[in-house]
Amino acid sequence: MFFVGINISKNNHVASMMDEFGKVLFFSKLTSYSSSLINFEIGMEATDHY
Repeated sequence: MFFVGINISKNNHVASMMDEFGKVLFFSKLTSYSSSLINFEIGMEATDHY
């Protein structure tokens, strides 16, 4: 299982990913880590701007 966090803002968006052991991984194409999207939990910051 991989966990992806996305912070969205007006000019820049930042994302990070970690595995189920808490190891932080670089953010790149998700399919380079797993070919099945069911292995990912993706969360986004709640903002009142968008």
